Amino acid sequence: QASHSEASKHRHGAAAAHASTFSMSEDVYILFDWWHATSSAGYACSLAAVYAACVAHELLLARRRSLRAAGTSSATCGSRMLAACDAAEEILVVALGFAIMLVLMTFNGGIFCVVTLGVVSGRRIARRAAAGRGASPRVHSSAHESARRFLASGSETLSERDESEHDLCHSV
Repeated sequence: QASHSEASKHRHGAAAAHASTFSMSEDVYILFDWWHATSSAGYACSLAAVYAACVAHELLLARRRSLRAAGTSSATCGSRMLAACDAAEEILVVALGFAIMLVLMTFNGGIFCVVTLGVVSGRRIARRAAAGRGASPRVHSSAHESARRFLASGSETLSERDESEHDLCHSV
């Protein structure tokens, strides 16, 4: 009896395990064995789902950035339920980001284009929403924002800053 990895290689093809060039095939496995687009309609639905996931990811990222920039979060000083929701939201953002990265690793040209469009669309929607709220229309990347905060903190390290924010929250 063949092992799971051997069965997977047989189903997906040995070359699919280590694709290094883009293909434009509509016959593609996306993330799971059960998510296998084999027809034009299935491929189009898969592309729509990937696009929606990318837009959602960018909107969640923008929401978290704007809350942090305002000095708040969904778990501001208090309720354990709000803290749990904030943690769940962070887990969702990270998991969705990793899933999108893995989807890109299919090396499918259509998926690559849809991910790019989804990310750009999500960022543009977030910028418009921020501008409508009177916030800065420019949404910075989280790495850029972290670096800016670190440099602005002077001699204070990020861990010291986090501790002081934690103490402030719990002193209320």
